[in-house]
Order: sequence, then structure tokens, then C-alpha cells
Amino acid sequence: MPAQQIERITDQDRCKEIIYDTNRFSNDPLVVDKMLLFVAEIKGHIDEKYINEVINWGPILRKINITTNKQTIGEFMYNHLVEHNLPHDIIERKLTNLIDTNNEVMSFNNNYLQLLIDTCHLVIDEIVSVTTFSKHINFNSFEKEFMNLRQQAKDARNEGLGQFCKLMLNSAFGGDAFNSEKYSNTRLLSANKTYIQHMMGGFIHSTELNDDLYAVKVDKENCRCNSCLQVAYFVLDSAKF
Repeated sequence: MPAQQIERITDQDRCKEIIYDTNRFSNDPLVVDKMLLFVAEIKGHIDEKYINEVINWGPILRKINITTNKQTIGEFMYNHLVEHNLPHDIIERKLTNLIDTNNEVMSFNNNYLQLLIDTCHLVIDEIVSVTTFSKHINFNSFEKEFMNLRQQAKDARNEGLGQFCKLMLNSAFGGDAFNSEKYSNTRLLSANKTYIQHMMGGFIHSTELNDDLYAVKVDKENCRCNSCLQVAYFVLDSAKF
């Protein structure tokens, strides 16, 4: 897992040296362990000679903006949206299987990027930066214990225990990715205080609970983040492959 950020590199030669480090092919765990974890911001595409190998399942999974018009999604899908009164002719952000980075700069962790290069024949057109991180193994014992326990539960067809282990693993890592800025505060206020809150800048919504009690949603005045966001990024990015 990534620990502290070491540096953000924009020098092209150094970026290429890190991305194409041949030590990743080594079978020596000591050599591999010395390699840095990194996140690379790049533009790229799958080599045209190998498109047929990936055409049924684009290996680059990223959210992109898609305009739901006839020219973009085709006549069949467009007519389907129109006939069923679904939103159309708007821009939506969708998780999409791609064979290139859609002419956008996209970020990849080292495992995902090197998989694309070595297995899917990704050609890097442009490198914007490479950000390196140190490593830590603080989650190893927790992860191995619950992964082994989950596998034992599956072998024993113990669905309850298996689901419990899955939830423990998901919540342990997924909690780091929550954007706390999207969550509002809810306060229980009297009618008079609710009226005052309506006139304040942070007011969002109120719901009457009884004659003199309201649940009032207000926006947060500040946000504090103690999560290991780099860990969440690596977990979510690695989950795509």
C-alpha cells in the first residue's frame, strides 16, 4: 500500500525510467520490493495492431463525459431513450470501457498502468507527471486474516461469515474514499430556530417532525480529512483489473 508521497516528477526521462522500470519483471522479491509505488498522469492508446484482442472489452476503465445524442450513442439507443421518456441530448458522466484515454489526461497506479503496457499493448503518447510514494504493510495482517477467513467460509458454504468478511474488507478500505464534503449536518430545531435557520447561508432543507420540532439540514462550514486518500485511490484503481 502507498504511504507518504515522495515527490511529483515532471522530467520526461525520469518519468519514463520509473514507468518502464524492467525490475518489474524480476522474480526476486527483494528487487521488486525496492521499486516505488507511483501514480502516472498520461495520455495513451492501445496499439492498433492489437485492437482486435481488446475490442470486446476495452481494458481502460474510466469515467468520461458522454453526450446522449444520436451522433454519439447511435440511432437505436437514442430512439430507445426517446420512446421511454428517458433523459437524452444531455451530458452524462459514465464509467466506460475504453481502448484509449479519450484524448484526456488520465491517472493510473503503477500496477494498472504496467498491466496495460505489458498485457494490453498500451502506447503512452504523453506523460504529464509521475508521483511516487513509499510503501507500508500495516494492512497486511488484517487483510490476510479476513481474506483467509472469507475463503474458509466459502469452502464451508457459510454465506453469513463470508458476507461479514467481505463487508469488513470493503468498509476498511472504502471508508477512506468517502468525500465528507458531500455530507451535510442535520440538526433538530424548534419552529422558531428553524425559521431563523432558513435565513442563514448554510440552510439546505427542513422536514417537520411535529408541531415544534424540525429536522434541518445545513451545509458544513468546514471540512476535515484524516483519510489515507492515496490508499483509497490504489484500492479503487486496482479493483478495475
